[in-house]
Amino acid sequence: MPNYKGTDRVNGRVDNIANTPGIFPGDYLSTARTHFAMDATTILKKFETIVYYILITLFAIIVACSLGELIYIVYEALFVNSPLLLENSELLGIFGYFLLVLIGVELLATVVAYINEKVIHVEVVIMIAIIAIARSVILLDTVNTDPMDMFGIAAIIIALCAGYFLLRKGGLRQQREYNPPNARVPE
Repeated sequence: MPNYKGTDRVNGRVDNIANTPGIFPGDYLSTARTHFAMDATTILKKFETIVYYILITLFAIIVACSLGELIYIVYEALFVNSPLLLENSELLGIFGYFLLVLIGVELLATVVAYINEKVIHVEVVIMIAIIAIARSVILLDTVNTDPMDMFGIAAIIIALCAGYFLLRKGGLRQQREYNPPNARVPE
């Protein structure tokens, strides 16, 4: 390997700079690529953060408007149409809308948790799916629905509940293995 000598631009002295990265003729490109890759990664992370905050803001606006509409629907159903008397269809509609707002709030909390912890909480996502399928069951017209559709919904509910149970059971087992009940807590 040749022993390159060069001038130190800061101090103006001649040093052996053969071991300095980026000095060999082919190293300039690799150094520039590494620097660009780090800058591109930083730029992408900042862009991702901006997108998340825009999504959170839009989602919060949607949830707030949905909550306002739910309040209006309840007020109109209770006090305007027929004072303090709700029909079954009105009640089911209100419950369905209530669960829709609840799904929006849970999704918003999931996105915020992902931004803060960079982890998707699978239990919360499964709970949101269970709430969504419960909403569809509440709004289901059993007279006009095909029985195979009902069996499909039942299979989805069983699968989601089994998945949630297994996640909880696995999580509890991992907690016990990590922190056994007879373990001594350091003071």
